[in-house]
Amino acid sequence: MKKVIILAVLISVFLVGSLLIYNVVPCYARRMIIQDADNTICPVTGAKITVKRFNTTYKNKKYWFATYAAVREFKSNPEKYIRKLERLQATTPTRRRY
Repeated sequence: MKKVIILAVLISVFLVGSLLIYNVVPCYARRMIIQDADNTICPVTGAKITVKRFNTTYKNKKYWFATYAAVREFKSNPEKYIRKLERLQATTPTRRRY
């Protein structure tokens, strides 16, 4: 009799746990993972970003800007400014930290 009760408890715990996981996991799976582009140059103006204050997200990446006007301009044509940012970052020398 004890074995039957223990088996029933284990099965019910397994079923309840499965239902909880089934209901919780899809919520997290739908959530987007946002990566920081970690740009130090504004893609629109080309200015150096000293304070990370203005940003927007495009294709799961967060881009930083020097001004809010630059954010609005970026939203009008993001692909253009992403290409510009890649060119700016390729030509800007990086400082070495010793």
